[in-house]
Amino acid sequence: MKLNARWKELRNTANTENVLMTISDIIKFYERGRININPSYQRIYRWTNEQKTKFIESILLKYPVPPIITIKTENDNGIYNYEIIDGVQRLATIFEFVNAKPKDGKAIENKVESLKKLEGANEFVAINGKCWDDFKEEQFDFIFESSTLLFINLTTENEDVKYEIFERLNTLSTDLSPQEIRNSIIALKDKDKYIKISNTISELSKSFLGSADLSKRIDLEYFIEFSLIKRYKQYVELINEKIKVLIKLGSKNKTRHLDILLSSYVRLVDIDELVLDMSEYKKFLILNENLYFKKYNVEKNKTEGNCIKFFFEVLSFLYFKNKNMITEEFYKINFSQNYADIVKIKLGKNNPNAKVRFESAQKIVSEYKDGDRIFDN
Repeated sequence: MKLNARWKELRNTANTENVLMTISDIIKFYERGRININPSYQRIYRWTNEQKTKFIESILLKYPVPPIITIKTENDNGIYNYEIIDGVQRLATIFEFVNAKPKDGKAIENKVESLKKLEGANEFVAINGKCWDDFKEEQFDFIFESSTLLFINLTTENEDVKYEIFERLNTLSTDLSPQEIRNSIIALKDKDKYIKISNTISELSKSFLGSADLSKRIDLEYFIEFSLIKRYKQYVELINEKIKVLIKLGSKNKTRHLDILLSSYVRLVDIDELVLDMSEYKKFLILNENLYFKKYNVEKNKTEGNCIKFFFEVLSFLYFKNKNMITEEFYKINFSQNYADIVKIKLGKNNPNAKVRFESAQKIVSEYKDGDRIFDN
């Protein structure tokens, strides 16, 4: 009876509907602003032209394709809008192929290559070399636009259910990185505030992260970790309980445990707290200006190499313990050792997993006394 009662309670936290929509209607909804696939907080649109062509070929041949999953909301005028939580690449391909533009006139930009002509179809090879104008010229556009896609629309008033469904969908996918999932969860809280956070943190991070890291949104991972460190005592017990449950259920992938910690945090934290944290993060980066979490070479009197996440974590915990300790001289004295040597001495491991490293940073700083060296035995 307990199982039955709990099942009835949980199943009513969200409702879903399955709707077949024609490509023509999907395009109209998008152009009227009713379908939002804003890639500023979803994944970057990055399918190759071959992937796009094979998807269009599948639609034309009525091959099975995954459903589009949305959050369905109703505005003040009783009009339903659809926020895409799974299916961005598929819809973006359709809109790019037919040259559809939303109300703001900003076309979707593909970061890999622009689809000018179809290429790579291996069954319906006659479409290779064709563009949308060719479809219209041959009066084949009707065939494409009358094809259908399955939409699974979710409605829920429970914000946590919304985040849980989104995270489950994308954890099972290989397309989204853990950080991209976190970005989307934050955006689901408030899209405009997310965009503000995203743009600000990207600009602040250009001084110490390269273009490759920025494109993967490693900048936001650093910021979220900084924000978590600020509230570590407040949230750590709740988050660690979730990790313990996963371990009991058989999760042996320890490299993911820090991802779980960060993802749990973004679900719990209020987005206004993240907005407020940006100014503090800026002050923290200014304190570390020109050093930026790299190893300090005493002989050359400068930092070298790449950012070391462990150094970032130690300095973040130190900042919230006593920011006045972080000076250039302090940095030169304490961060001149190789990372590998430090973790071998302090952690007894050559390559600790991310969560062990994070917890070690917290422990080292909590036990640190002014005047000592951070990484002394």
